[in-house]
Amino acid sequence: MNKKKILHIMPSLEIGGVEKGIVDAFLKMDSARYQFDFLVERDLDTPLSQMVKHHGGNIYEVGKFKTLPVFAFKFLKRLAQGKYDAVHAHTYFFSGCIVMLAFLARVGVRVSHIHSNRRGEFSCFLSGFYRLFLKFLIKHFSTKIVAVSSAAANALAGDKILQKPELYVQPMGVDFSVYEQPLKPISGLAIEDNSRCLIHLGRFSKEKNHSFILKLFVSLKERGQVDKLVLIGDGAEKARIVALCEEFKVEEDVVFLGIRTDCADILRTLNGVFVFPSHFEGFGLAAVEAQAAGLPVLASDNVPRSVSV
Repeated sequence: MNKKKILHIMPSLEIGGVEKGIVDAFLKMDSARYQFDFLVERDLDTPLSQMVKHHGGNIYEVGKFKTLPVFAFKFLKRLAQGKYDAVHAHTYFFSGCIVMLAFLARVGVRVSHIHSNRRGEFSCFLSGFYRLFLKFLIKHFSTKIVAVSSAAANALAGDKILQKPELYVQPMGVDFSVYEQPLKPISGLAIEDNSRCLIHLGRFSKEKNHSFILKLFVSLKERGQVDKLVLIGDGAEKARIVALCEEFKVEEDVVFLGIRTDCADILRTLNGVFVFPSHFEGFGLAAVEAQAAGLPVLASDNVPRSVSV
């Protein structure tokens, strides 16, 4: 039996909701029938990339996607060498360029996967036209459009796109079986059992709104309602949040756990509330994981209501 070969395109395989969801799906696939490869800007040595390589997937680094001529050349070369049956793009608006190039390369299945409900503000006429053009490419060169929520689908092109038969609303999956397994010892979690915690799991990026989480923690701690703030993840905004902790003089009460592969055990161990005040969110996989761990979740109204399970 010939394997179906699928090429996934995403910026990297850092640990995040999208990346983890795709790799989890990859690990569940029948490896005798399907081959998953990944085209990324940077091939970082992360737990997810290690899993992909260990299970027979290939990762190809091509540099910045938005350097379009160089990207187009490397992408088309990879398609010719790999002879892929499907291309699956996870790059939001830029997916339009990817599916158009895949169409020109005669790839039969071209999937645009929408993971965000961010509508965006146009800084000028040209940026607005550029996004409209990319949306046009997505709608006309994708054989399938998958959105992680109705809100994400609407952000792409409004209510009308939901009437298109080639669009599917499919939330990211969670392997709930890990929440039924015995708890394992957790390293680096220096928190007393009776500590009341605010907890967040997510990449340190502006849309996750870490500065609000920290200000909320400071306010609640001054009232004696919480003891610790636990932040799981890493990213570009982390240094700024560390500096804010020092400015607010709460650095001893904020626990930075970094990137972890034992998040299910951590969430089940902690006593407190999971906070999820994102500025925008296609679905919000971390909030589902927190609910699976038994934590109450406080989310912003920018998070799709379908996250409540």
